[in-house]
Amino acid sequence: DKNDHKYVAYQDRSSSKLMIATDKSGSWDNYLVDTGSSPSNMYPGYMTSIAIDQDATPLYVTGTGSSMATAVASGAALIVREYLGQELGLTEPDASLVKAMLINGATDLGQPDIPNPSEGWGELNVKQSIDPYNGSTKLDLLIDTGRGLGPGDALVQQVDVQGSTLDITLVWTDQEGSVSASDLAPKLVNNLDLIVTSPSGSVYAGNSFFQGFSTISTSSDNLNNVERVRIEVPEVGVWKVEVKSSAGVFQDGYSLVISGDAQWVDHSDLTTSPESLRITNDVIFEGEQLLIQMKWRNEGNIATGNYDVEIYDVTEQQSISTITMPPLGPGETE
Repeated sequence: DKNDHKYVAYQDRSSSKLMIATDKSGSWDNYLVDTGSSPSNMYPGYMTSIAIDQDATPLYVTGTGSSMATAVASGAALIVREYLGQELGLTEPDASLVKAMLINGATDLGQPDIPNPSEGWGELNVKQSIDPYNGSTKLDLLIDTGRGLGPGDALVQQVDVQGSTLDITLVWTDQEGSVSASDLAPKLVNNLDLIVTSPSGSVYAGNSFFQGFSTISTSSDNLNNVERVRIEVPEVGVWKVEVKSSAGVFQDGYSLVISGDAQWVDHSDLTTSPESLRITNDVIFEGEQLLIQMKWRNEGNIATGNYDVEIYDVTEQQSISTITMPPLGPGETE
């Protein structure tokens, strides 16, 4: 202030409450801003401001609106970024990862009904974002970030789920759109899809929600760069979590955050697509040379071992050629 007294806003890690510290009395004093009894963390659209009168009595003033929400959200993002750097060694986390963490840990207020225009994906909950729990049960936090996808490519994770709840959030930083595009045209450039498959084969597409939880659906979202799947009581077993690029240009990185009683299942997954095999001519005469082009991709999360590629004549029922290939890393194309 004008007398050079300092005021610092911070989050108390033990209680997850917003605090104000000031040195006005000559030593540092701490004041609790959140005076409610709720154990929740930050409040989007709500902030309590503190002032100190001449007698060093804390005076509280409440206010609502984007001016308050922006400060709270920024503080929450800084805490998440600090956690990623200090605890996970991600010193330069992508903005999409910070956003995915905050969304994944958000609390649905009142009756389960997210997403909705009033609360979006829910109330910011920093503790749940970095140290998730379901009641008294501590949950695992899984992160996959930094991998690129070209149009038509996909990457698949397998997750061993043992119960509790399952929250999955995909976020990516989209390419800039065209300034000359029609106002009615979709603004999304790179359209990534989150597709989650249960052990029994039920498919959940990102952002297909009813009363706060995902419904079985294969309808993809082509408008948003945030996609979520939220399962209240997941099947026990290995789930498949696929991130697929349906349209656009090369997406240089995305962030996938999963919380639940879950662990990664390391696997390699050599996959082809309908356009993976091409030949120079549709009609081939005897004695002509033929150029065959093949493409495949490791959609798993670990490298393959050596593997064989075989060209087989299904008409004559005989092998034409077999080539042994070196290991292919996760996300790599040959």
